[in-house]
Amino acid sequence: MFDYLLYIALSFIIILMMIYFFCMIFHETYEKRIILPTKVDMSRDNFPYLLIKIDRIYSCPYKHLLLDFRNIESLTQSAYMVIIAQVEKSVLKKKKTAKIIIDIKNDSVMKVIVKHEDSQLHHRHLTFDNLKNNFQNKSKEYTPDITFAIEKDLKKIDVYDFYELNTLITELLGNAVEHGIQNRDINWWLHHRYDSKSESVKISFVDMGIGIAGSYRKAGLSIDYQKKDDLDIVKDSLLGLLGSSTKDIHRGKGLPQIFRMVENKWISDFILITNKACLRWINNKLYEQKQTINFVGTFYSFSINKNNFDKWKRELISHKISA
Repeated sequence: MFDYLLYIALSFIIILMMIYFFCMIFHETYEKRIILPTKVDMSRDNFPYLLIKIDRIYSCPYKHLLLDFRNIESLTQSAYMVIIAQVEKSVLKKKKTAKIIIDIKNDSVMKVIVKHEDSQLHHRHLTFDNLKNNFQNKSKEYTPDITFAIEKDLKKIDVYDFYELNTLITELLGNAVEHGIQNRDINWWLHHRYDSKSESVKISFVDMGIGIAGSYRKAGLSIDYQKKDDLDIVKDSLLGLLGSSTKDIHRGKGLPQIFRMVENKWISDFILITNKACLRWINNKLYEQKQTINFVGTFYSFSINKNNFDKWKRELISHKISA
């Protein structure tokens, strides 16, 4: 009798375990919870761990995503922008759905997510259906609104008529639009804010295309570059050695222009993350960082302070006198 009851109990436990197992499979198939780490930013030490979470948003096979922000202790605007840009691409490209769980008592998270006067986020997404009508002149239709908004922030630190920066922003947006048209999809985000502590304007931009190395590989590389990794391709494109991935002789000037501004200290705190490459300008040196996980898109970040502007202005005057 005892053996019989033990057999029934064991069978019951096995059945419960099987039910639990199949419920877990069903739950994972229906909804995938992605728990964000306690620290969410684009710093050199932290980003590789954040990239694992970001990659799961786009690459995981589950149709329904649940992003859990409740464990976050610190969150930056640029990191949040990258996360929602990746979510949008997953929703539109892979037909996923996404929800975010937030602890409304968490001030460090809420101050980033809730719009503030000192923080502005610009965004564009267009599919192929309306590209032809809306972008005959590429980015010219909306660039002025964005540059005017950035100029308003720059005036808070006494920076005026920094047209080198206007050209840079136009180039970034123009590249996003041009490659977006080629891929029948435009998806980019731009964030800027005035930072009273450092007396600077922080600018972050993410283009959710196929990335810089991805664009060059798709366009076709010479034999010398076909075996090179993403970091070498991105670095050489930044130095102006690869020209434009569009094969247009009038293009391909944006990345060298950015690097010229970095080297000349016209902008500070420069970061470029794309595909499996990360480049950062720290203490007058370009630091290279390879990534094992592919970042879908291209992320730029930099800041502008009064010293950057004054240095640009002095060199501009010096150039005019020598000419």
